[in-house]
Amino acid sequence: MKIPEKPTHQEVDKALNEVILKPFCEFPLVSASDWSVLVCAIFTAVQRPVLPTAPGFVLSATTAGTGKTTAALAIGALCGGSVPNIWPHLPGEGSEETRKRLVTALLTGVDVIVWDNVFGVFGNPSLDAFLTSATFTDRLLGQSAQVSLPNRALFLVTGNNFIAKGDTNRRLIVCHMDPGVEFAYKRRFDLDPVSYCLHHRQSIVSAVLLILRAFRQSNAAPKSGRLASFEDWDDMIRQPVAWLADRYDWLTDPMDAIDASQAVDPEKEAHAALMRALHSLFDARVFTSRDVLSAYREYDKRREYEPEDCMEPHLMQVRRELSECLEDLAPGKLTARSIGRIMSFREGRIVDGYRLKPLPSTREKRWSVEVIQ
Repeated sequence: MKIPEKPTHQEVDKALNEVILKPFCEFPLVSASDWSVLVCAIFTAVQRPVLPTAPGFVLSATTAGTGKTTAALAIGALCGGSVPNIWPHLPGEGSEETRKRLVTALLTGVDVIVWDNVFGVFGNPSLDAFLTSATFTDRLLGQSAQVSLPNRALFLVTGNNFIAKGDTNRRLIVCHMDPGVEFAYKRRFDLDPVSYCLHHRQSIVSAVLLILRAFRQSNAAPKSGRLASFEDWDDMIRQPVAWLADRYDWLTDPMDAIDASQAVDPEKEAHAALMRALHSLFDARVFTSRDVLSAYREYDKRREYEPEDCMEPHLMQVRRELSECLEDLAPGKLTARSIGRIMSFREGRIVDGYRLKPLPSTREKRWSVEVIQ
């Protein structure tokens, strides 16, 4: 496919609808936001070698057999020109295990990493560093020497009802699928998406480059906001897709999908619940981790011998919510020190209009909950 010097609207339309999306049109994407994420993933697959960093993409489905792994392999085929290997998610895998596997992947020179069949809440510091690093540095297994590896791998994840946590959340953009049937594995594709992408890769890559050229020549004003840690990706991928969204009502600005993921971040939800409970309990008063522990113990002690309907309703409700938050954030025996770590990790961040503000102290650390208008 020859790329014209000045692509027309008709050529852009044909490139997107008849070439780029042809192998993906049978996947049961849920909304315009999901189609935007899919287009972003395809564009990123083409441009990944020239992007210093890029977010990962998640193919999430409501049930097994929807085709999420097939979609990931088809996207990956556009990046490397071959069917990528699958890296199965390991149950209970921690940051250290993830780091070792990512280093191994880069050492083998892969273009695409398909992290398959994630379940439960996903994310850890090693993955966070990997997704925001143009060079990934680590110690070789069994050796004292360190190795620095260029990182231009496209990171794709599959899972059912996927949820990312903490800092991983903003580094992964989710595309949702819903087949609307109970036995999704019985569905059949009219064409094989992976095979099609392999055999028509040159045409699809040319179509992507045509759209990117048309976007640059449009001199369109950039959309507001910029994805931190992925600024070049925002300029080269998100902005062209947002520009397409002005032409097609079945697309949206990809930032909408990122905002939606942030809204269901379990870490953020827990943080917000803790701020609400602390504000209800202390209002604007200064408190320490020992004060929080006393409130927790008071509720824990009284519920042993006094029915909750006999307690002061509002105060007991607040202490119940505080107890649930603390137990979620720090499973196990709570101490003033563990509560202090919970507070210190979250101080200064604004969530749902609240901010935990640290106060100067010569001895025990103190906080207050500030309401941000």
